[in-house]
Amino acid sequence: MKNYFLFILLTLFFIEPFYSQHTAGQLNDSAMAFYKENPNKAILLLEKAAKIAQSKNDTHEYYTSKNYLGIVYVDLGEFEKAKLLSQEALSKTKDSTLMASALNNIGRCNRGLGLYEDALKNYLAALKIYEAKKDLNKQATVSDNIGMVYSFLGINDKAIEYHLKSKVVFESLNDKKGISKVYNNIAIIYANDGDLEKALQYFKYSLKIEKELKDKKGIAESANNVGAVFYYMQKIDSALVYFKQSAMIEKSIGNFAGVGTSYNNIAQVLIENSRVDESKIFIDSAYYFANQSKTAVDIETALHMYSQYYEAKNDTKTALKYFKEYSTFKDSILNFDTNAKVAKLEIEYQTEKKEKEILSQRADLAENELDLNKKKQLHIRINRPCNSIVIIRLSFL
Repeated sequence: MKNYFLFILLTLFFIEPFYSQHTAGQLNDSAMAFYKENPNKAILLLEKAAKIAQSKNDTHEYYTSKNYLGIVYVDLGEFEKAKLLSQEALSKTKDSTLMASALNNIGRCNRGLGLYEDALKNYLAALKIYEAKKDLNKQATVSDNIGMVYSFLGINDKAIEYHLKSKVVFESLNDKKGISKVYNNIAIIYANDGDLEKALQYFKYSLKIEKELKDKKGIAESANNVGAVFYYMQKIDSALVYFKQSAMIEKSIGNFAGVGTSYNNIAQVLIENSRVDESKIFIDSAYYFANQSKTAVDIETALHMYSQYYEAKNDTKTALKYFKEYSTFKDSILNFDTNAKVAKLEIEYQTEKKEKEILSQRADLAENELDLNKKKQLHIRINRPCNSIVIIRLSFL
């Protein structure tokens, strides 16, 4: 223990001088270049960047640091902390790019917390900004995230629509991370529809890309999903191998929300295969980590696992208690009212978008008519040629 502590002190000692001469902007960029691989080190750099920006009265970089911290904390499953950081950045900045990034991240937090209507509002607001900027990559990222909201609500036709939009853009840009992410999310739809062979093919392709990118979080998510398909195929040993691999990687990067997901999955496999006593420690751990991160879907699943566990142990009274808790919690985050509100948001967004297109077309017609009149008046002076219940994990940015 003493040697380990000494190692930490020495590491911090050498990191501090190395980055002391860098600007806040450079530290922000550096942290986000490797945060997927080493989120804790990224947090140290972003906190350092925030201090430098504050000392220089550089409000843009200061709130950029805050938002980037929010992005990293989402990957660690700390949704409420991440949400506060991005909300702070959103409320203070006037930079539209930073606003869009913060909105997208707040959407991720709300999705993780089971606040699907709020998540969709955030994503649509971010999408409007990126559309105005004609930023195709970011549009594809947000569209894919919108697809995830619909996937969680079981509205698969809308989910596929948004995922496919993203897929086309990511492939045209040769964005490997984006391609992996959207393939992972489309695979979930195939799995939900029962096409397991196709789902497995897509998940394995996603896992292959994540390994090429050396993205530990991406590898963990894809490994978990490969395990989930093997579970549905009743290839139990293979499922456990991938679930345990996922949990181990998530632990190594400190993403305890991800650990909770994998532990829930391991518990379900063990219970269904008459290894009930082994499952309890995994359920306890899953429930603990899910509550720490307040990951709605993992809390719901852990409560269901407790019900199944006590039923298998012939303790019907306790099993019923947990089943009631599970049902109440599930109803609180997923209901017809939420779906109706989400559908209304989609209609409002599409209507506004269509109205803007009509106004734009009218403006183009007016401009063309004006140009035509000018050409007539000038006797046509120039001619020019017209020159993207085992928990299968969604991936998001």
